[in-house]
Amino acid sequence: MSRFSWLLGLVALSACKRDDTVVTFNAPPVVVINAPDDGSIFEAGEPIEFRAIVDDDGPIDQLELEWSSSADKHLDSTAVPDAEGVVLFSTSNLSQGEHLITLRAFDPEGDQGAGSVNVVVEEVPEAPWITVIHPASKEQGAQNSLYTFEVEVGDRQDPPTSLIVEMKSTIDTNGDGVADLGCYMVPGGDGHATCTPTSPLPIGSHLLTFQVTDTDGNYVSANASFDVLALIDLDLDGDGWTERAGDCQPMNPNVYPMAPELCDDIRNDCTSGFIDGPQTLCWDDDGDGYCETGDCANAAGTIPDCNDANPQAYPSGVPEQPNGVDDNCNGTVDEGTVKYDDDGDGYCESPPCVNATGKTQDCVDSNADVNPAEVETCDASNIDNDCDGNWNEKDIAGCTKFYKDEDSDGYGAKGNTTECWCTPGHAPFTGKNNTDCLDSDVNTNPGQTLYFTFKRGDNLNFDYNCNSQDEKQYQNKTTGCAEDWGGLSCYTNAAGWSTSVPACGVSANYLEDCGFDLNPICVAGCYLSDCELSETGWGKCITCDPNVGSRPQGCR
Repeated sequence: MSRFSWLLGLVALSACKRDDTVVTFNAPPVVVINAPDDGSIFEAGEPIEFRAIVDDDGPIDQLELEWSSSADKHLDSTAVPDAEGVVLFSTSNLSQGEHLITLRAFDPEGDQGAGSVNVVVEEVPEAPWITVIHPASKEQGAQNSLYTFEVEVGDRQDPPTSLIVEMKSTIDTNGDGVADLGCYMVPGGDGHATCTPTSPLPIGSHLLTFQVTDTDGNYVSANASFDVLALIDLDLDGDGWTERAGDCQPMNPNVYPMAPELCDDIRNDCTSGFIDGPQTLCWDDDGDGYCETGDCANAAGTIPDCNDANPQAYPSGVPEQPNGVDDNCNGTVDEGTVKYDDDGDGYCESPPCVNATGKTQDCVDSNADVNPAEVETCDASNIDNDCDGNWNEKDIAGCTKFYKDEDSDGYGAKGNTTECWCTPGHAPFTGKNNTDCLDSDVNTNPGQTLYFTFKRGDNLNFDYNCNSQDEKQYQNKTTGCAEDWGGLSCYTNAAGWSTSVPACGVSANYLEDCGFDLNPICVAGCYLSDCELSETGWGKCITCDPNVGSRPQGCR
C-alpha cells in the first residue's frame, strides 16, 4: 500500500465514473511539500531547495508536475518524482518578497492535487560592513611608539580582497585643518586587515575613523577612541597603576602601591617594608620554623608547612594528636590516634572517628576482623571479635557441642543435654559424646581399661567400660607345676586359678609360679654318698612346689 493510500479513500467518492455495468473510482494525486519549513527566510540569489512527496492510485511516473509562485507565477522545472514519489526542486531566481510556492500534480484522468509552502526572500544589503578589533575598549598607545591597528571587513557582493580600507585620526598634526590620514589597510581573504602608521601618533585623545569602500562605491565607517599617553602615564603592565601614580616597577604587574607581598624576592607594595613578608607563602607566620613553600624568608625549614596559622602543626614527624588537625603535615588527620580508624574496618577507639562512620568503640584497631559489627567466632587466641567484652562465648560461630559430664571423665551422659562452646572446660558440659553409662562415677566410661574388684558406683555390677557385660580380668585355670630333672627346672604349666574361676570381686587361690624346695639334710647325705643327678638321687632331696596365693577377681 502506498504511503498516502489512506488519503485516497477520503476523496474516492468525489471522482467516480459509471457506465451501465461497472463503477470505477479515480482519486486525485496527493502532494505534500516537507522542505523548507513553512515561513523560512532566504536572501536574494540564495539557492532554495524544495522537497516534496507525491502519490497517486495510478503510476507515479505518469504524473505531470507544475511548480508556481504567488509572486513570480510559473517556475521552470524538469523535476520528476523518483520511485518513492520524492520530488526535488531548486531555484535561486525568486524575487524579493513573500512567496506561496505551490506544487500541482495532474494524473492521466485530469484530476489534480496540490501542496504549498510559504517562503520569504529578503533584499541583500549593498553596503559593506566593518568591525574594529584594535584598538579595543580602553587600549592606549605610548608616546613615540608605533601601534598596529586591525579591523575585520566584508561585503555581500565583493570578496574582502577587493575592498578599500583606510584609517584617519581627528587630530590635525600638520596644521592644515584636515584630519590626518593614519594608514591604508589591505584586507586578506578572511577579511582581516592591519596597518601600522609610518610615524607614531602624537600625544592626545584620538577619535579614529575606519572606513571600508566596495567596488560600487558603497562605504561604511566605524569609530574607536584611542588615547596616546606619555610612558609615565601608561599602565604598561595592566596592574591598574601608572608610574606617575606611584608604580615603582611599571613593567611588573605584581608590583604597585599596596600590592600584596608575594614570594618573589621583591618588595611588591613599593614601600620600604618587608620583602616576602608576613602572610606570604614563604613567611613563617606561626613561628614553628616552617612556611607554606618550604623556602622560608624568616625560618630554616625546608619542608612545606601544611598550616602556617597553627604553631602545633608542622612537618615534625611527631605522633599525631586526636585534635582534628594534621599535626605532622603528612596529609592525614589524626592517623594512629583513638580518633582514627587505623585498620579500615569502619570503627575507631574513641568515636566519632575522622575517617569512619562507626559510632561504637573498636576494641582492637589494629585488626580489621575485630570491631562491633563482626560476628563472634571461636579462635585459639581468645579474641573478642565483636567487642562486647566477651570472647569464645556460648553458642557462637564455630562452637562445639559438649554433653553434660557430671563426673568429669570426658564422657557425657546418655541423652541430649548439651551446650555449645569453643573449648571444653565449661563444667559440667565437658563430654565430647553421650556414651557414659554411669555419669556419677568417674571410673565408669567407655574408655575405661582398668579392672576393679568392687562394684561400680551404682553398686549394680562391674560394667565399668559400658559394654553391658562383666569382663573378668583373670580367666585361666592352672594345671599345676612341672619338673624337668634333666634340666633341673621347676615351672608352672600355666598360671591360673587352682579351682573354678571365681565371680567378680570374689577371692580364691591363684597359682602364679612354681619353685624348688631343697631338704638340706638330704642334700648333705646325698653329697656324702655321691648321689647321681637323677630323680632317685639328688632328685629325692628336691621338691617342685606351687606358689599359691589368695587373689580377688577383677572385672570391668
